[in-house]
Amino acid sequence: MIPRSTFLKEAQAIAASRPAYRKGGSGKDGTCDCIGLIIGAIRRAGGKWPGIHGSNWAARYAVRDLAPLRSVSGLGIGDLVFKSRAPGVKGYDLPDRYRSHPDRNDYYHVGIVLSVSPLRILHMTAPRPKVDTRLGAWSHRGWCRLIEKENGGSPKAAAAKERKSSP
Repeated sequence: MIPRSTFLKEAQAIAASRPAYRKGGSGKDGTCDCIGLIIGAIRRAGGKWPGIHGSNWAARYAVRDLAPLRSVSGLGIGDLVFKSRAPGVKGYDLPDRYRSHPDRNDYYHVGIVLSVSPLRILHMTAPRPKVDTRLGAWSHRGWCRLIEKENGGSPKAAAAKERKSSP
């Protein structure tokens, strides 16, 4: 298991290198895509990504407790957040490999919650890394199975602690 703080530090280091957007990139060659940011941070922290390079794969197999996101209060530091489309919605493009999976959502984009108050979601989009400060289209949240929740606490507890200590 990778400590949450190490994962976040490595994700921010990749973003600080200002990689160019490239589908399939993971930050090691100066390029990155959204899931590549997560995979790259895990690898730099000493972990091994167990599956394929894709946010749909991550949502289904690398994340536990994937749930709809209704408000910022449902987030914790280190959560992975996803943008998704349901069947019938414009832009829906679920890859064929997931057609038999019971979850029919197309998780087309992923980011990392760096802080809750103020909200900061790090993600990779063209042309460079970006930090969102509003939920916008982020629709689901979950916890990566490879990242440990430090000090035995939950990400929600860490976020509550952060809010209390913020001026």
